[in-house]
Amino acid sequence: MALRRPPAPAPGSLSDDLVLDYALRELEWFTFTRNRARLGHYATEFGALATGSVTVIAAGLHAPAVITATIAGMTVFIGGLRQAFDHGGRYVLAAEAWARLSPAVERYRLLSPSERTPEARERLLERIETVMDFEIAQWGTSLRQGHSMAGPSETPPGDGSTQPAR
Repeated sequence: MALRRPPAPAPGSLSDDLVLDYALRELEWFTFTRNRARLGHYATEFGALATGSVTVIAAGLHAPAVITATIAGMTVFIGGLRQAFDHGGRYVLAAEAWARLSPAVERYRLLSPSERTPEARERLLERIETVMDFEIAQWGTSLRQGHSMAGPSETPPGDGSTQPAR
């Protein structure tokens, strides 16, 4: 699945804080990707379950072979879609990235405008880059290895969160 980002709004269109705008766009991207992958995951899982079940029922009812074979073929096709697109793994990666970036953005947004120093902006920017680098590295590694993206998570470098990896 290609990494496609929705077009970015014009610079400065959200606020005068470009780093915050950037962080919010990245959160929006991870939200969009997470939701799309979750829907794809549920659709392929439901499709595999439904066609697999109907295949057994059709065979049990002695349906014509062409009908049973067609339904079984759909089951195999959906299984291939599941492997090719790995919506479940993509969902996990996007959800983890969102969960790692969101608290940093919220902490930054809680700062008063006078507290949003260049150092605070730099910390937020570094956090964005760390989360993005880790998410892309995990995605790339899983594609090169031909494995599902879902699995035990590692903690990205520089991750100061105290939450356990999911």
